[in-house]
Amino acid sequence: MISRAAIGLGALGLLASPLRVHAQAGNQTPAPVNAISIDGGYAFRFGSNGKNESYYRVEYRGRPVREHGTPFKSARALDLLAPKLDSAGGDVPTIALRYENAQAYAAGGVIEALGAREVPLAALTSLGLRGAARIGADAKLNRITAAVGLETPPFRLPGLANSGVTNWIVFGVNGERREATDSVGPDASYALGTFRLFVGKAFGWRKSADVNQTAAKLVKDILELAPTKPAAVTLKTRLDSIPANRRTPLQQSLLDAIPEAATDADWVSTVRQLAFGEADAITDQPAAALYAEGSGWVNAEKEPSGGHFRSLFTVTLDYWFLPRRDDVLLKLRYELGYEHADPTTKKNHLLITVGVRL
Repeated sequence: MISRAAIGLGALGLLASPLRVHAQAGNQTPAPVNAISIDGGYAFRFGSNGKNESYYRVEYRGRPVREHGTPFKSARALDLLAPKLDSAGGDVPTIALRYENAQAYAAGGVIEALGAREVPLAALTSLGLRGAARIGADAKLNRITAAVGLETPPFRLPGLANSGVTNWIVFGVNGERREATDSVGPDASYALGTFRLFVGKAFGWRKSADVNQTAAKLVKDILELAPTKPAAVTLKTRLDSIPANRRTPLQQSLLDAIPEAATDADWVSTVRQLAFGEADAITDQPAAALYAEGSGWVNAEKEPSGGHFRSLFTVTLDYWFLPRRDDVLLKLRYELGYEHADPTTKKNHLLITVGVRL
């Protein structure tokens, strides 16, 4: 799924990105990163008590805890002087927020927030553990749960290392507290073992924007910063201040190109050539993405609602049906199981929605 840099929310105009995607297109992460997602559509419920209905979901996923795997970044909101953003590919987001509304839930909807940060623990720094927190509730706040704990860094799934499939799994331990009204059971505290996993791949790479128009946008942005050769030398000083491992490919290309231009005319010509090559790379995007996600928890004590183990597995197909738009898509998503925010309602449904990514 196409991601959105946080600085690009609400940005207008053509697309321009600091990342190339040709080399390992099959490995690109198809799930959203730094994205606000708005999905609205219809839910087909399965089972004896199924009731088909409309629903909507609003979700935000921030950047990952640490860069792993190969990223897929949106081409929007280029900042020529900003260090490259940490990107997707094999890690949980530092923050994820979600609100979902559908009458099939006991209170009409669910609210959930997840967070993760690396924590430097004495003598355990090499393990890369991160602190994790979660809060969830139904829409009427009849049931509120909060949890804190530790998670491992992501592990690759066996057999998928060289398959072109993005994959990872994270394990954790949490302490959780549930506050509930009398109508939905007593308050309770639990110790939990948890997991979160992701397996996905993008397909059908195509152009998401006009290469010439995107190149023209790049030329305009670069020449606004450095319209002449002396200005380019000043720009080089500013780009040199960004550590080499934090430069985007475009920033490094600019640094390499600046000494080659002897005159103002050479500089403008060099910028045009550089921009076209960059635009040709950054306008690639998939036409479709297929991915599965899973999460689950095991209670040290049996819940009144029954069972030590609860899990939710989803399979999602995203299809970008508009040739020149990467922010509107058709989504088919199947969900089976339970989630923390509503652990007493079993999901078994197919969701068909049109989504917007901001």
